[in-house]
Amino acid sequence: MRACGVCGRERAIKRAAVDGDPDMCQACWKRDQRSWGVCGRCGELRPTQGRDPADRSKVICQRCYRHARPAGICDDCGRAGQLARTGAGGGSKLCGACADRARRPARACGRCGQVKPVAVRRGADGTEDLCFACYGKTPRRVCGGCGEVAAIHQRARDGAPDLCRRCYRLPIAHCSVCGREKPCSYATTAMAVCGACTLRRVDVCAVCGEQRPIKAASAIGPLCGGCEWRRLRAKATCERCGQHRRPALHTGSEVLCGDCARIPQTRICTGCGTEDITYDRGRCPACSLHARLERWRIDRPPALIARLEPYLATLERSPRPLSVLQWLAKPGGRTLTDIAAGTIELSHDALDAVDRGKSTDELRAALVHADVLDGRDESLASLKRWTADTLGVLASGRDATTLRAFATWKVGREFAVRRARAPGPDPRATTMPKHWIAAAVELTIWLHAQNRALADLDQPLLDGWLADGPAHRARTLRPFVVWIERRARHGLRIPTSRGGTPVIALDDRQRLAALRTLLHDNEIDPRLRLAGCLVALYAQPASRVVRLTAADLQLADAGPQIRLGRNMIALPLQLRDVAQLTLASTTQGGWLFPGQKAGQPMHPTHLARRLSSLGVPVAPARPSALAALAHQIPAAVLADLLGFSAQTICNANADLRIDYARYVARRS
Repeated sequence: MRACGVCGRERAIKRAAVDGDPDMCQACWKRDQRSWGVCGRCGELRPTQGRDPADRSKVICQRCYRHARPAGICDDCGRAGQLARTGAGGGSKLCGACADRARRPARACGRCGQVKPVAVRRGADGTEDLCFACYGKTPRRVCGGCGEVAAIHQRARDGAPDLCRRCYRLPIAHCSVCGREKPCSYATTAMAVCGACTLRRVDVCAVCGEQRPIKAASAIGPLCGGCEWRRLRAKATCERCGQHRRPALHTGSEVLCGDCARIPQTRICTGCGTEDITYDRGRCPACSLHARLERWRIDRPPALIARLEPYLATLERSPRPLSVLQWLAKPGGRTLTDIAAGTIELSHDALDAVDRGKSTDELRAALVHADVLDGRDESLASLKRWTADTLGVLASGRDATTLRAFATWKVGREFAVRRARAPGPDPRATTMPKHWIAAAVELTIWLHAQNRALADLDQPLLDGWLADGPAHRARTLRPFVVWIERRARHGLRIPTSRGGTPVIALDDRQRLAALRTLLHDNEIDPRLRLAGCLVALYAQPASRVVRLTAADLQLADAGPQIRLGRNMIALPLQLRDVAQLTLASTTQGGWLFPGQKAGQPMHPTHLARRLSSLGVPVAPARPSALAALAHQIPAAVLADLLGFSAQTICNANADLRIDYARYVARRS
């Protein structure tokens, strides 16, 4: 065994170095022995493989030869696909796998003793001459990437561990076709090719009729990848036997299962027998997920698995097991794998130290929702982490101490008091506190660039800094200036101004047209229909709409009711169906507008963006709706119904030139 001079791998050498040619292993020697020529199909200069089955006068390359094989049903396994042996000479029609078995020598298997084609000469346990059935039952090894027991795709070498098929990644090389540096097959040779440039058979799909790369063959013709995926996952009721199974593709017009159509079906789960895609070792996604979690329960620390069991049971009951399996391969799933293995401690502090983006926050929310972790105020914890990172850019000194005191005793304490008075999820709770601290840090850094400190700050310097920046600087810096003025009188003052860009209210005709669409368009999600009506009718902000729960919406005999303030108010009767559909899709006591994180509501910005796409922009629609209500209801009553403060309604009335005397005159 020594390194091949072409591919560089440690292998048995087929041909020793001679006449300037390097040592060659078996695979490289075979490629070297092929004759080169212009392919009769693709027209490229490649090693030739054989003659074109459709036109025997043409010599084609290996890639084209692989796609030129005729399609049919294998006489051995009964599967439909490309045939390696067509049976033209009187033999059997065989697919590639069955033809490979037929070519292999038949000897007595070293385990079962039956005379069968030999799969490997020596198994992983040292057994000689294993047949295919016994080779599939050989014990797997632990993958060095994911830690799972699986079939090893690449053996350990050059310091790299054993890797299964899921963890193996192609080496990076310059593609010989596109010239880009990408993961390539044959990376150590001059014929390196990336996945995008790999030649694939392109034909007209028999289902969608599009010219696309072909994924599989069927009784009605070739199938593209999307149609093959939908075929494997489809379910229908057979018109002959009445069973609810995967419909078979056949030339007739009836909806038939594979048995009634007499077409052998592939991709059948070996665990439950379901006709579905197979994910791992011939098992469907549900059985694959169950097997993986069972391995966790057996191999991982029992005490840790006992704590994680409520969340693992939730994953196992998921209606979309394939999505769960795909998530386990992503950063959030890898974090859960590390927790189950004991690599990461099951605590909030340990999760705070994991640097894997938002996936860690989503996993934390799911663990809290499953009662695996104790709940905490994530807004307060997020502000503390952000403050520590932001103040870390400052050099230690008196100014850093001043800013740390402002962030801790002014901003942090007031924020903690507000959160104690109004607990619950609020994604925007930390927005203004972060702006206040960031403005103070930005001013301090600017002063240090001028070789000055906070003690040197006077009114001309403050005015110059405010003038050089955006208009919101004065609004975000005011809490810091007021705070330092209370500690040491410098005579600093920030001019008061009504900040913000004026919002042009939505025209009443546009608002009413959007309401009609929300009331009558059944294609829109009922949650979005209800949220749009609350914004366009009752001027509710998105941050309050997303915090509504199932207990705030009721279906009374007189009509639907909702709680926006302290008391329930009646909704229009036209919203009965919308309210009923919304409650039907909401868990008991859950959020009416659930978000991506488990147990958390939808983010207000996401809801506002979706409503805007439906013709209900939240910012312009709210003042228009509030103006329509203010002309009909006095401020005190309106504030109580909508859950607003009386000052908010009075300010809106002042802008609209509405007073209570007009209301009394109109009612009398």
